[in-house]
Amino acid sequence: MVKSILFDFFADPDICMDYKALADPFETRIPIAITNTETYELWFIVELVSPPAGYTEYSKQLGSVGSGASVYKFFKFKRARPASKVTDDLTLRITAYTDAGYTTEYGYKDYAVTYYLFDRDDLTLVDADDFDDGTVQGWSAEQGTYP
Repeated sequence: MVKSILFDFFADPDICMDYKALADPFETRIPIAITNTETYELWFIVELVSPPAGYTEYSKQLGSVGSGASVYKFFKFKRARPASKVTDDLTLRITAYTDAGYTTEYGYKDYAVTYYLFDRDDLTLVDADDFDDGTVQGWSAEQGTYP
């Protein structure tokens, strides 16, 4: 029987990236923190489930996490650089296993991620201020209070 694992995501599910100067394919790194609250060691795999065309190297064995231990790892995957703006709806899955051979699944959890890829040169600049002339360049400020 596969168990449901408890897994909290503390990242924004929207990832935006300007691909203009990136390699083809380019690599994306997502930080993953795992705490094993079971009384025995677990092994973890993180992967993109059925990603659209252009994705490679999108499954990674993260290794084991001992009982009561926490680890911090990076999940890396590659994507071909698109020719124009694209929005990819992705499913990130973390699966726990009870053995080092990753054969006996303990449970998994999915996380929906939207990946926005764009070329900044295709965007419309609305306003640019650098305040390097010593003025507020049309901006105003008020003294605030900090709670």
